[in-house]
Amino acid sequence: MAAINQTIFKEVRVIESRSESSIYEICLHMPPRILSDGIWADEKTGHSPLESSLTLLEMQILVIFSLIHCFHFVLKRFWFPYFVSQVLVGFVLGPSLNIDWLNKYKMKIFPYGTEDILGLISLFGYTFYMFLNSVQMDFSMILRSGKKPWAMAVAAVAGPLAICLIITWVTRNVWKEVAEPDQTLSLVVITQAGCSFVVIASCLSELDILNSELGRIALTTALSSDFLTAVMNSLSIVFTKTQAEKHDAGEVVKGMAVYAAILILVPLIGRPTMKWVARNTPEGRPVRKIYTFVMVLSALIIGCFSIQANLPIIFGIVMLGFVMPEGPPLGSELVKQFELINVWFFLPLFVTSGAMKVDLNTIGDDPSMALATAAIILMTLNSSTVATLFVSALILGSTAYIGIKSLYDPSRKYAGFEKRNILHLKPNSDLRIVACIQKPHHVSSIKNMLNLCCPTSTSPLEVEVLHLIELVGSATPIFISHQLQESASTSHNYSGDIMVAFDLFKHDNASTVKVSTYTAISPQRLMYEDICHLALDKVASLILLPFHIRWADDGSVDSTEERIRTLNNKVLEKAPCSVGILVNKGSCDNASKTIAMIFLGGSDDREALCLAKRAITESHYKMVVYHLVGTKNESTNWDIMLDEEVLKSVKGLYGTVTNVAYERMVIEDPSQTPRFIQTIAAVHDYIIVGRRHRVKSSLTTALENWTEFSELGAIGDLLASPDTNSKASILVVQQQKMPQHKA
Repeated sequence: MAAINQTIFKEVRVIESRSESSIYEICLHMPPRILSDGIWADEKTGHSPLESSLTLLEMQILVIFSLIHCFHFVLKRFWFPYFVSQVLVGFVLGPSLNIDWLNKYKMKIFPYGTEDILGLISLFGYTFYMFLNSVQMDFSMILRSGKKPWAMAVAAVAGPLAICLIITWVTRNVWKEVAEPDQTLSLVVITQAGCSFVVIASCLSELDILNSELGRIALTTALSSDFLTAVMNSLSIVFTKTQAEKHDAGEVVKGMAVYAAILILVPLIGRPTMKWVARNTPEGRPVRKIYTFVMVLSALIIGCFSIQANLPIIFGIVMLGFVMPEGPPLGSELVKQFELINVWFFLPLFVTSGAMKVDLNTIGDDPSMALATAAIILMTLNSSTVATLFVSALILGSTAYIGIKSLYDPSRKYAGFEKRNILHLKPNSDLRIVACIQKPHHVSSIKNMLNLCCPTSTSPLEVEVLHLIELVGSATPIFISHQLQESASTSHNYSGDIMVAFDLFKHDNASTVKVSTYTAISPQRLMYEDICHLALDKVASLILLPFHIRWADDGSVDSTEERIRTLNNKVLEKAPCSVGILVNKGSCDNASKTIAMIFLGGSDDREALCLAKRAITESHYKMVVYHLVGTKNESTNWDIMLDEEVLKSVKGLYGTVTNVAYERMVIEDPSQTPRFIQTIAAVHDYIIVGRRHRVKSSLTTALENWTEFSELGAIGDLLASPDTNSKASILVVQQQKMPQHKA
């Protein structure tokens, strides 16, 4: 009997060795060595830390994650997904990389007997990962997805299934010669025929196209396809596994009865119970911890029942996740509690430990089998085929990820050559604005800014109000048009207060304002896609965004939302039209309002002036245009001509306007600019400026070196600074970015 030296057990001997399997004799330590005695333990009574299972597990986890991050640090620069690094680390630590000097260290860190512990922990994490993903699925999408997604889903499943079944029938005699008695080719075919919603959703999220047009189609199709595959797969497992192990019709009936009970009782009892929990949770408050613990325990119990039906434990757990209401409060709380440790700890362990069991060297042991597997002629579950399938998944996953990332960019459609800005609007045409709201306090400032546009019957205002909500506890983004009465999949009353507020605004400006309200529920990092898509679809000329800082009544900073700032910067970069960032430092509810327009020249300032001129149609608004010029002419002749053309109306060349004043200010010393701006900021209610991003000027050189918020530009940043004694609301405008023509 041959002994195995590197093991966590007391002694392991190989009694009988076969080609496919071996029989071992294992002697255990009593009591088991779980905890280490430490490095200062006595040499005679203590034992090495590498002989205790817990210490070894911690070291294995440390080695695995260190190598994963080292691989990903290099591979991410070539657009390889995180999954590739996990698989490659598994190949390095497993038998695939067979190097003598490296094997010595691998056997010390991964001795015989530890793979079961690591595999159990990783499988536990994968089970909960699938549970969380099933919680985030919007199962009602299957019922309201329409005919086209269902047609694509059926085609996606029926096509591969038909081809594989034909090949199975042709190669049935070959299968009988090489397969084990308990292996069923039809089960393998059904399992591999479909596409996983979890995989598709994770890939789309990593590619940042989850709420794009392609992403929404892919999600709907993948969910329908996954549903069809799951039904066929579960039925196939019940029949084939029961027949292979029991050969008893009574066991088949018992398995089908448990299977049917899970399908019926879990939705019938679980769904109402979870809705009761959601109803009894105060709005905006998290679910009580006891409820989340009960849900997790229930998932494990139902998983144990699924084993009685000869189904995997994951079937019952995923079934409970399907019927759980996605989103707040229950679904979001479960995701918040378990997503971090599952996605970034347990799941990488599962992938890496799975790849560690693969031996790529076995692919070359039987060339005919490897060739047949690669051609999908023979799908046996031996080591050669498993290795081939792992390599296939690695190659397909990498090429699909890189291909989609390089070929599909949803922001390309925003870079149009059509001019969608205020400057190029036709006279007396509609001004279309997309107003974005994330927090309740944004409503009043947005309404005040819209009033400043002074809509009239000859120059009406069309406002698309977009309420942005972060997607939590669900994998499916939602876009709701309240005018079309498209209801979300849940019973939540989204944007109710916002709809009421803007209905009143529409009523106060009857026949001059059209208001449409939308709700977009998507990941925070992808909200810009909803904003830009709506602006493109509605042919908007301006996107209105709130600033990320909220001021208190005394002028101090009340709160800061860095996520809003990140969103604003992304919209400024991708927007298909002009963009305005609204900084609300105080309330402007007085009947008579004074507006200041600071004009230095350039496309952004011209756009800002065109927006400001809409306010002078109302007599109770008084505007002063401050034209700042330096001693040296730094603009091109073309820019000077365009600036003069847009300034003619405020200079009185087309007639005197009583509520508009024009002041030309010559700045001899750039240090005078901050003092002048702070002076006028204290005497006006509204200040409109251009962003002037990356526009060099001697007037703002001193300010640019101290700019904290680049999205506001040098002047806007100074006006928004807490050091500026002003409660004026500030609007910073950036004109639509047009694609540059290459010579």
